[in-house]
Amino acid sequence: MRCAVKNCKSENKPKKTTGKPPSFHSLPQNEDQRKIWLQRLDIDLNHLNTANIFICDLHFRPEDILKTRKSCKWKTFLRKGALPIEL
Repeated sequence: MRCAVKNCKSENKPKKTTGKPPSFHSLPQNEDQRKIWLQRLDIDLNHLNTANIFICDLHFRPEDILKTRKSCKWKTFLRKGALPIEL
């Protein structure tokens, strides 16, 4: 898995700083929210399937990234209404 943002090199591999891979987030199902994300991140959908687009956590404010424990693993998700950081 790779981040769909231009020039972002994030992959599902451990970060050098934390030793953990970044979290990846799919586009919102709400069409208005999705348009805002695509515009802010300058993603062109001409050649992409929205089901295959993922954005890494580097493009969100730390306060928009939430974690919860599920069984023995931590699950990372975004706060409702979170918007990516404009580039």
